[in-house]
Amino acid sequence: MKESLAAHDVRGAVSAYEADPTLELDDLQRIAEHVLIEGARSSNDADSARTWALLGGMGRAAEAAWSALERDPGDHHAPLVRAHALAWRSKLGEAPAQRELAIIEEEARPSSGASVDPEVLALAIGVLDPERDVEALRTWARSTAVSVRSAAVQGLARAPESNETRVVLVELARGEPDESVRAQALRALATQGRKTWPSLEALAREAATDAVRAAALAGLRQLDTSRAVPLLAAVLSDAPSMLGVDVAQDVLSAAQRGQRADSLEATAEQQILAALGAPKPDLRARAASAALAVASGPDRAALRAELLVRMAAERDRRVHVLIALALRAEPEAHKALEELALGRDVPAAQAAAELAARRDAAGWPRLRELAKSKDTSIRATASAALASTYEFAAVRTARPASVEALLDPDARVRITAAAAVLRAIERMRAQL
Repeated sequence: MKESLAAHDVRGAVSAYEADPTLELDDLQRIAEHVLIEGARSSNDADSARTWALLGGMGRAAEAAWSALERDPGDHHAPLVRAHALAWRSKLGEAPAQRELAIIEEEARPSSGASVDPEVLALAIGVLDPERDVEALRTWARSTAVSVRSAAVQGLARAPESNETRVVLVELARGEPDESVRAQALRALATQGRKTWPSLEALAREAATDAVRAAALAGLRQLDTSRAVPLLAAVLSDAPSMLGVDVAQDVLSAAQRGQRADSLEATAEQQILAALGAPKPDLRARAASAALAVASGPDRAALRAELLVRMAAERDRRVHVLIALALRAEPEAHKALEELALGRDVPAAQAAAELAARRDAAGWPRLRELAKSKDTSIRATASAALASTYEFAAVRTARPASVEALLDPDARVRITAAAAVLRAIERMRAQL
């Protein structure tokens, strides 16, 4: 098996693993790591970016893969691959990686004249100290590269309060062409103290898009919930909308974290419920997603009771499965999941995944069937769920069905399954 991996022959490695019952978790782990390493090195930007995103959220389960990428980033965009590895190590607090990224950032400053890939620079900016390096962050926030501005704004969100920082963030909140960076600037502005209230309030009123206005309103709530009540209540009491649902989720999520707003919470629940009754499926799906995020809270019994009624009436499968997942503790939701799992779409895979996670015997057979679908999204969802719910402790007597997904013709399925395998192995070892 090792020889196959050394020759980049994943198919040969999987065949060797399946043929030899003495090969166990360490061997499966190496195969999954190899799939992710190849994904990160891929010349296909979408595949490599998807792999980096998965690796970045895997914690110690991805350590061996990151080490290999540091040593040998491959032939395609090698500096960026290595910078991702350094950034991951930096987040773990490893000083050598932090120093190396700091050198990249320093060499990229205008006074040095060096040219650095903006994506690499954005990763390097992540190690800047928001107190010591705040001037550099303010400079990078005015960069011509979107990724660099975004990284700088994330740093300024942790910076001490200062007029200079407020000025930069207000400039971005008003004139930034990229909507996501503008929303980041608004959220960062809220960390700069009560002096930012007038700017945030004005921006909340003049925002051109729902996403930007939602960010401004969330900033106002963060600054002073009681003072923000009239503005938030006006949105929550209005006709159901994407903006209303965003604000409702923000209010209820803050309440879950102990930042209560009793006068708004019932109205926020009603906004979500009203959106679930809207004619447009996309708005209902957004409302169901919000419900999934907040419905489990101890103070949301009334919301859950209404969701049970909506679940029975919902006919869009995307929305139906989200409501069922939001109500996963209810017997009615379990029945809905069993019915949804009988389909042949992504909601069916999501429902079967939840059943398998509950150790419901009906879940695994459906996931194995859906993992053979012609649809890439269905295969990816089902294969990842098979790996996530597999009893790896029983590896001596059975092999996970998700191993086949490591050979899928689509890179998305391969890397999603590989990441799920590594997370599951790490989880199992942590429990031993």
